[in-house]
Amino acid sequence: MAYPLLNAYTIGSNSIEKQEMEKILLTTKEMSLFLRVSTTTIGKYRKRGLIPYIKLPNGQVRYEQKKIMKWIDEKSVPDLYKGFTQHE
Repeated sequence: MAYPLLNAYTIGSNSIEKQEMEKILLTTKEMSLFLRVSTTTIGKYRKRGLIPYIKLPNGQVRYEQKKIMKWIDEKSVPDLYKGFTQHE
């Protein structure tokens, strides 16, 4: 499954050699836009332990894009119609 690139905060080295170690962190607002749900829903998911997140030392919450993509893949429902053709 392909995901669009998001404008987000990044941490890690700016070095090209270490680019694979860089983490893209999303805010709650960015998560709500990405998943197309409200920020309230994102908060409920977090409080219920349904979605992976990171709590920063200042108390702010961020979501690691790579972990969110994995979470989406794990929660995806298989395509039940895959392999079937329509007959008229």
